[in-house]
Amino acid sequence: MKFPVPHDVKAQTIPGTEGWERMYPYQYQFVTDDPARNAYEKETFWFYDGLHYPEPLYPFDTIWDEAWYLALSQFNNRIFMVPPVRGVDHRIINGYVYISPVPVKDPEEIGKRVPNFMERAGYYYKNWDALEAKWKVKMEATIRELEALKIPRLAEMEDLSVVTDAVGESKGYHLLKNYDDLINLGIKCWQYHFEFLNLGYAAYVFFLDFVQKQFPSIPAQRVTQMISGIDVIMYEPDEQLKKLARKAIELGVDSAVTFSPEWTVVEDALKKTPKGVEWLTSLNLAREPWFNISTGTGWFHHDRSWNDQMNVPLSGIATYIGKLKQGASIDRPTEKVRAERDRITKEYRDLIQKEEDRKQFDELLGCAKTVFPYVENHLFYVEHWFHSVFWNKMREVAAIMKEHGVIADVEDVWLLKRDEIKSALWDIVTAWATGVTPRGAQTWPKEISWRKGVMQKFKEWKAPPAIGTAPEVIQEPFTIVLWGVTNKSLQDWASVQEVKDPEKITELKGFAGSPGIIEGKARVCRTVSEVGQLQEGEILVAPTTSPSWAPAFAKIGACITDVGGVMSHAAIVCREYGMPAVVGTGHATKIIRTGMKLRVDGSTGTVAIARWRGGRAHCRAKSRAAGRALRGAPAAGVWFDECLKESVPLVGGKNASLGELINAQVRVPPGFALTTEGYRRFMAEAGLELEVAARLACADTEDLEALERISASIRSLIEDHPFPQEIEDLVAECYRKLSLRSCLPAVPVAVRSSATAEDTAGASFAGQQDTYLWIRGVDEVLHHVRRCISSLYTARAIAYRARQGWSDDTLAISVGVQKMANAYTAGVMFTLDPANGDRSVIVIDSNFGFGESVVSGEVTPDHFVVNKVTLDIIDRTIARKELCYTVDAKNQVSRAIEVPSERQNVQSLIDDEITELAWIGKQIEKHYGAPMDIEWAVDKDLPLGRQHLHPPGTARDRVEPAAESARPPAPARPWTTSVAACSPASA
Repeated sequence: MKFPVPHDVKAQTIPGTEGWERMYPYQYQFVTDDPARNAYEKETFWFYDGLHYPEPLYPFDTIWDEAWYLALSQFNNRIFMVPPVRGVDHRIINGYVYISPVPVKDPEEIGKRVPNFMERAGYYYKNWDALEAKWKVKMEATIRELEALKIPRLAEMEDLSVVTDAVGESKGYHLLKNYDDLINLGIKCWQYHFEFLNLGYAAYVFFLDFVQKQFPSIPAQRVTQMISGIDVIMYEPDEQLKKLARKAIELGVDSAVTFSPEWTVVEDALKKTPKGVEWLTSLNLAREPWFNISTGTGWFHHDRSWNDQMNVPLSGIATYIGKLKQGASIDRPTEKVRAERDRITKEYRDLIQKEEDRKQFDELLGCAKTVFPYVENHLFYVEHWFHSVFWNKMREVAAIMKEHGVIADVEDVWLLKRDEIKSALWDIVTAWATGVTPRGAQTWPKEISWRKGVMQKFKEWKAPPAIGTAPEVIQEPFTIVLWGVTNKSLQDWASVQEVKDPEKITELKGFAGSPGIIEGKARVCRTVSEVGQLQEGEILVAPTTSPSWAPAFAKIGACITDVGGVMSHAAIVCREYGMPAVVGTGHATKIIRTGMKLRVDGSTGTVAIARWRGGRAHCRAKSRAAGRALRGAPAAGVWFDECLKESVPLVGGKNASLGELINAQVRVPPGFALTTEGYRRFMAEAGLELEVAARLACADTEDLEALERISASIRSLIEDHPFPQEIEDLVAECYRKLSLRSCLPAVPVAVRSSATAEDTAGASFAGQQDTYLWIRGVDEVLHHVRRCISSLYTARAIAYRARQGWSDDTLAISVGVQKMANAYTAGVMFTLDPANGDRSVIVIDSNFGFGESVVSGEVTPDHFVVNKVTLDIIDRTIARKELCYTVDAKNQVSRAIEVPSERQNVQSLIDDEITELAWIGKQIEKHYGAPMDIEWAVDKDLPLGRQHLHPPGTARDRVEPAAESARPPAPARPWTTSVAACSPASA
């Protein structure tokens, strides 16, 4: 897979930006004058780091990119010696940062790094809590040092104390020194930032890797769910807003707090009343440190803190006041999230087969839960608290530069690199020292004016999500879990890029960040200032999100982002609020516009735009009530409802399995059985037992021709002899009631043999007895019941029993009469993945009409993969289905027909049916205690009722249902038509 060549992208210079490269460090440039570096850059895959930089990077703001460029890479490659990856390389095109993981390619070197990593990382994991406590002390001390740092103004004359105290240093010197200290504190802060972070993500990745090896189809979001519901510091600023909202209502000042969006107006009004002053006191106590939260990611100078832009927290407080007055809850559904977390964790753990694997699962999960709080908590200390103070300290530096005429406005300082600022400060202090005008007063304003124009052009440029040649496999953990860059996401990005007309795009794909499905209108918000426009229930579409956007999550229905993986902010918060999220789409803010109707599927990572098929968000199937048993039926016949596994001597293997599953709450098409008692009564009263025994006594099982003649005579004898009146009346009455139960005047049925010796240990009678389909009317049912009985005496069956040493006088047969599954859609279902044995998924193949086209392989069916634990549809492939099987109305046999062209690419199952089928499969597997292979049908006649199954290991005779070209008006429901054991080893 290839994306644009980086050098070609860079060569397409935006008119008016020629020379932009001087705005950034020289090592960030893609080059053509160094053959070795040029070749490396061409062969490398680079992706746009929109997670951190959703807009072009101002020259000074590059400081944080440089800081993590160093910190992440050094901890990976020089301190902890992470075996498969060194660090992350960086480049810039038109102000946009592109990054690339640097792998360790030599297997021998990876092996040498392993023991070093185990020793060093192992020390941190074993002593995590104690080391993290030390980290917090170091980090808070660094912030306090930053807060105490003075940026001195340059006075006309130094204070006399410089002389009398023999200071020996000037304010000019201290300006230069303190600027260096400011920058060095920033770099030092980012050293601490990555002290634990790589290990935090690594612990998660180790757990993810282990679980995905156990369950190859498990979505990454399900693994992250297992460590959700953990309180972290990053939620505290938002919790403070909720407390202030409750306090405002409690004090009766809620109207004053909400009557204006302008903080200064609200503050003035509150100061006029004692209750208002009390509320302001509470707010001021919360501001330090919790309002040192950035309104953006904290990576940009314009991401002012709440303390700097009080309108932002005021908007959040007003939102919460409104919800409280409506009687709505504003709390995160933490207990619900934890309950679901524990359920999912237990179900996956229970699917692990080996005890040693379960033990490792527990250990890795415990480690991931231990380290997870740091992964989120460090953000508050670094990107928010430290950065908020840092940006304002830099503004103090800029104020001095403005005072000396080097820049026209304080905010112009961001257009200079940090080393350019240091040079400008040297210019200022030397000019101040000598009493002349700084040279920069002439040079920098012109350059800054030009750079402003360049930045505006950069903002209008659309950065491609990736450039270069994609690797065969992306393995670097940060790349996957934080940025959401995988081989699949690259394919999705590339497919969107190939569409010439964006207006024709109806679906975007990204990372499944948080499960669930919702439909609603889009609201595109590129900055936190636009979040106030969100309406209740809208779907937030953003480049990325940050903690300051937290109040929005109490209002929205779902979230979509351009960038991010399963550990990005949007994914984590949506999981905590229990709402869908699709992250890492690459193009959402470019394709989606405010007001568009969307369907967000956070379980599969898909976003449908404007049009979609199917109904409302699906619900899990619920257990159905057991069917009514017809008690007191004669011993010669029973309803399936009355059969259990202990009933095999009376009703045979197939019929016993039907009853067993009905009583296990599995839907099986209704029916009844002529019991072995009915069979024996028929054979005895008609004198057939002795006649059959006499003819079999003459049989030579080695003379096949003679055996066929004996078989034909026995079968003719049985089929031509009428049932006793009692049995005829019994079958007729049961068939009449079955027709009433099915709401059909003459219900079509399958008449199926069910022998008592069927598939016993050491023997298999599969296919030796008959099944007849689409039988209608009492006379035809009676005739085909006799044909089933006679099939006990086919030449093949007689010979097989003789070879197995079975005595015919101990043999008996039951016959089941079951409502035909009048299939709109049918197919097969496996309660594991037959490709890799993954027991955490259910695989469903389907086509219109009978299941014959799927089982026989005549068509490529629609293919669905469902998460067994959550019943989310995690993968779907809609095939072109050119034929299906239906019933011939005249002769009541199945026949192949062509699927109308307009329906060939239509999904043959709606999502509700897929989910319910998976639930049924899960119940069947639970009942039998082993993976199962199931044939099923969506029956048009039976929106409510039960279905047919075979026990594990029995012959899987297929019921052939009917199909039509249009969905019936009544709701159709999935019904099982056959079941067999499915071994992972045979996959």
